[in-house]
Amino acid sequence: MRAIKKDLLGVSAAILIACSGAVAQPAPAEPSKSIGPVISGGSSAIALPNPTGEPSNPLAGRGGELPAVIRYVISEGVKITSLGETAGLRTYLGEAANGRFNAFYVAPDGEHLIAGLLFQSGGHNVTNDQIAAMLKRFGEAAKQMPGIDAGLLPSVPESDPKADPKGEFIDWMKSLGMKITPFEGTDGGVQGYLVEAPAEGGAPGKIQAMYVTPDRKHAVAGVLVKRGGMMMTGVQVGRLQQRFLEEEQARQNGLSSPVEPGRMLPRAEPVSPEVAKSLTQKANPASSTIDTKSAPATTAPVQVGAGLRTDGPAEIPVPAGVPTPVPYVHQISSKPASASDQYRYPGQDVAAFMEAMKTTVFFTVGVKDRPAIWMLADPQCPFCHQAWAKLKPLVFDGKIQVRVIMIAGLRNSEPLTRSILGRAEPAKAWLAGEGSIDNVPVQPGPAVGSPESERAGEYIRINNGFAARYMIRSTPFLAYTTPDGKLFSSVGLPPDMDAFLAALR
Repeated sequence: MRAIKKDLLGVSAAILIACSGAVAQPAPAEPSKSIGPVISGGSSAIALPNPTGEPSNPLAGRGGELPAVIRYVISEGVKITSLGETAGLRTYLGEAANGRFNAFYVAPDGEHLIAGLLFQSGGHNVTNDQIAAMLKRFGEAAKQMPGIDAGLLPSVPESDPKADPKGEFIDWMKSLGMKITPFEGTDGGVQGYLVEAPAEGGAPGKIQAMYVTPDRKHAVAGVLVKRGGMMMTGVQVGRLQQRFLEEEQARQNGLSSPVEPGRMLPRAEPVSPEVAKSLTQKANPASSTIDTKSAPATTAPVQVGAGLRTDGPAEIPVPAGVPTPVPYVHQISSKPASASDQYRYPGQDVAAFMEAMKTTVFFTVGVKDRPAIWMLADPQCPFCHQAWAKLKPLVFDGKIQVRVIMIAGLRNSEPLTRSILGRAEPAKAWLAGEGSIDNVPVQPGPAVGSPESERAGEYIRINNGFAARYMIRSTPFLAYTTPDGKLFSSVGLPPDMDAFLAALR
């Protein structure tokens, strides 16, 4: 992991250096009722058909809003990079202000995450695969940046060949001689287990919390955290501790069951007396991992007991590496609102224009209740990619949302746009770089002639028609309104994005 982190920083630095180079910038869009001047140098000219029909947005509700728990992590000062979805869980790589990294696996309810490493049954480290794939994407993108010497870019280590999972994860762990005790309840929608390795030399086996994924063939070794900072693993261990105490008291009293009739508790092979005793200790328990001699996989440490609260946020930043919380800053631009005056739309039909834009087919990335930027984009437009690069940090900081209206205006863009709009979740493709980052290939979409492909073709016709109706002949086209009803717009990449966004509230 240390080598991978080093390569990650190297590639990221290369991309940042490349992005700081000079690029041709457009002049601000001329004020006009048609919003239609073509700006050379910072936009891509497009040819569009006439509009016909304006149905309601069929992609509503299929946006790329970040899960609530990830928004919380971002508000704590952690930088987030999406690693895609594996084994039914959305995955993100988090970088804290102190440079520490954590992989975050979002639970099905979106309110919890598991900070740790993902393994498949058999012991293969899937997290390494995900990070290596991300580094490879970044490296390929960096090679295309002007002024970058590809020979100086760090190499991305190849991950080990991925073998097929060996059945269900828990069954595989039991085959290694592990003792498995399920936690009571499924917080966040995932079943957690306390896994105890076999004892060696008279010493109790090491323990590790693990959370099984929806496909049952993978598990994340780590800690479960609830939005707000509560470490649910500590809560779950506390429940296990209480169960042990109840059963111990029942045995001392000669009772067969310590619980009231009808109460359901998970039953499994009990933990050893030494481990049970350690769970009841209140002072400074040590982190522990599964013994790597017994299991062929490296696991993340788990702290239990000390410093945990069950009545509110954890006093210790969670997960490990998250810095002390800082006040959330809502400021979008560092410039005064008057800096956006040059982008003011002077026409009288602002309301009609906004209503027409809302009838396009768009998907949303970002937090739904944040100020919205509308972005009309072509998947091949390099200036659209530059615009997204400037807006993306604001999206991931939870400050804005971007509503993407995808069109097919450039030559050969139609199949790319159709592929993205034909997906069940087009926002995920966009966030992965498809249509939003230079040299990231657009993956094949629904089969030609399928209902999904045909619907995507209809979406393109609607969006292209909107652009033609309002004479938007270049991409990107960016627009937003303020609470007092003013409209600000730019045809082409604004030469100063900070100034363009200054009036956004």
